Order: sequence, then structure tokens, then C-alpha cells
Amino acid sequence: MNKQEIAKDMRECLGVTGLISKNQLSKYLKMDRRTKDNKDENETDIMSYLEGLRFIPSGRGPKYFVVDVAGRILDMSVKQ
Repeated sequence: MNKQEIAKDMRECLGVTGLISKNQLSKYLKMDRRTKDNKDENETDIMSYLEGLRFIPSGRGPKYFVVDVAGRILDMSVKQ
């Protein structure tokens, strides 16, 4: 799978266009939304997928670009 295929799958599964929230990403990855402070050390934190990415602030929290998030998912899956 490449970045564009992951982005397309995210859009289709979540019904989003170009932006995604932390909660939507956790739903897509079937991960807990809690941060590192509230989890075991060995669990991957949802924010590790979002740290350093461009975002647009909104009233309920930042929205991240789907293509950027898809690239990060790809990068993190290759590292493991």
C-alpha cells in the first residue's frame, strides 16, 4: 500500500474529505484515544502519528491533512 491508497481508504472509511481529527484517526486505526500519560509504556500513542504534522485549528481540536497522516502511518509501519 502506498500513501495515496491509505489516504483514499481513510476518506472512504470515515467519510471525510481532506481533514481528519485525532478521534477519527483513532477510530480508523482502532486505537485508544488516550495519551501516553494514561497508557502502558509499550502501547503506541495516537499522538505519535500526529506529532509534527501540519494542522488547521478548529473549535473542537486540530484537524490534520489526510495525506500527511497517511504518510505518517506508512512511515511508522515501515519502521516496525
